[in-house]
Amino acid sequence: MTAVENRTRSGERGLALVSVLWGLSILSLIAAAILAASVLSSHLERNEWDAASRRMTEDAALNRAVLGLLDPRPEKRWRVDGASQIFEFQGTKIRISIEDELGKIDLNTAGDDLIRRLFHSVGLPPDEGDALTDRVLDWRAPGVGKRLNGADERDYRGAGLSY
Repeated sequence: MTAVENRTRSGERGLALVSVLWGLSILSLIAAAILAASVLSSHLERNEWDAASRRMTEDAALNRAVLGLLDPRPEKRWRVDGASQIFEFQGTKIRISIEDELGKIDLNTAGDDLIRRLFHSVGLPPDEGDALTDRVLDWRAPGVGKRLNGADERDYRGAGLSY
């Protein structure tokens, strides 16, 4: 074998080695990309599973509340005054409170007698309940005049309030 042929074969072996290394590098990059995609897919699936689990728990809570309201036994029927009911569903503790919208009083439209009875029903002494009633009614109708225990704009400003 001549020296020229020997150099050519040596160069071919070097080129083959570089080609193999490049091939391995490309295969490694492809494997890393597939691994990253599978990890991302796993995270997305876990998020979907968690969201479905939350929706299932919310549906169970809503269904339990409806059943609690429809219970034919009055002593077992759920209260509608905002008191919390606690139960467990698949290892998750759930607290529900139900409030009847018809039991609420709109202070913007309620009459003075209803507002007065509201304050008395929560245990305020009659004079405090009457004073609060007058303040609420003065607040609703500014500029009309000041009730006996009410407040007007000067009173609020004097107390350091801007409203």
